[in-house]
Amino acid sequence: WPRGLVAIIDRGCVDYELCDFIASPHPVYLLSGDTWKPNTPVIEALALIADSIEDRLEKWLHAPPL
Repeated sequence: WPRGLVAIIDRGCVDYELCDFIASPHPVYLLSGDTWKPNTPVIEALALIADSIEDRLEKWLHAPPL
């Protein structure tokens, strides 16, 4: 597991949002069970979804209710 990556949101269906708490400003990535395979390094399967944890939490706070 890459150092500094912490799962912060479980989206269900093996999809997780991970924050890199080492690299400032702490970008947030999606690790999807649809694209990640066990023989692939986790770092290669990450998709950037927010430039910082602050940006990600702001998007979440302002999202319309389900």
